[in-house]
Amino acid sequence: MNLSRYGPAGKSMIGFNIRNEHILSTVLGQPLEKSRRSAFLPDSVVYTNSAGRLGLTLFAEQQFNGPNFNSSLGLSVNKYAGYGARICAEAAFAYLFSDRSRLFVNAQRSLRYPSFTDLYYKSPVQVSNPNLKPETAYSAETGFSYNEQRLQAGISLFGRLGSNIIDWVKQAGEEVWHSMNHSRVNAAGAEALISWKPQKHLRLLESSYTFTILNKESGELMSKYALDYLKHKFNTRLEHSIYKDFAASWHFSAQQRMGTYNDPEGNLQHYRPFCLLDGRLFWSRKELTLYLEAGNLFNTSYYDYGGILQPGRWLRAGIRIQLDRDLLSNH
Repeated sequence: MNLSRYGPAGKSMIGFNIRNEHILSTVLGQPLEKSRRSAFLPDSVVYTNSAGRLGLTLFAEQQFNGPNFNSSLGLSVNKYAGYGARICAEAAFAYLFSDRSRLFVNAQRSLRYPSFTDLYYKSPVQVSNPNLKPETAYSAETGFSYNEQRLQAGISLFGRLGSNIIDWVKQAGEEVWHSMNHSRVNAAGAEALISWKPQKHLRLLESSYTFTILNKESGELMSKYALDYLKHKFNTRLEHSIYKDFAASWHFSAQQRMGTYNDPEGNLQHYRPFCLLDGRLFWSRKELTLYLEAGNLFNTSYYDYGGILQPGRWLRAGIRIQLDRDLLSNH
């Protein structure tokens, strides 16, 4: 629930959010006094564990609008069961050179609570930690953007200082992963984007590139998630007409992920760079679109975040109907 008011300076807003999380599981949480079955699938698995927590967030935000700038300040207080009250804040400022271009700066302090998996999951190769702390991060970004009907472009620099980062780690040669809080994981990088809509037949040509570096304090520990990151990511998208209402789009991606993972045989591997090409053929008229998509056309074999083997070549077809909002409101 939130309340807002528009005044001479801009928009003021206050509110609160109540969130209750509860899970029934065969593994996660504390043991139940009496096991339970699913109410919808009575012949399914028997749930022997459960966990729950109640969270409250109070927040306030003030937006300021000027003739050639806009800015905002926000503050929130978060309280989850089992954790003390924690404060988050954010600030943003944008200077408008014109209706098409702006320079922006924003900063925030964010918070993430450990999931039930981080707190309770156990298996022959994973041992959780019920005493995990929430992870916190200070992040900032600055950049320049330009937007008009046919051309959009932007460039930005970003940085993040993270503490108590939640991850699953293990020593080299050890078989069991443990959930823990890293003392520090920092990141910085840059991103550039350009998008061009030249004419009717060549509908869109868009490219983006992101570069990230990461600095960590983890000693010789192997990381399952937090220390794996994309150092290089390049995307290009092309959309063009074919004949009348038929068109096609192509998406090319090149990525290089840093970090290590264990293959199905348990051997330690470094992520390898890979390229992907996806294609989409579609027919569109008014509210109706029919499409056929093909993903990973090169049938590239690659492992992504968390050491998960990704699918090879795949196909998907579908129908999309987009209804007019005004038409719905009138009926």
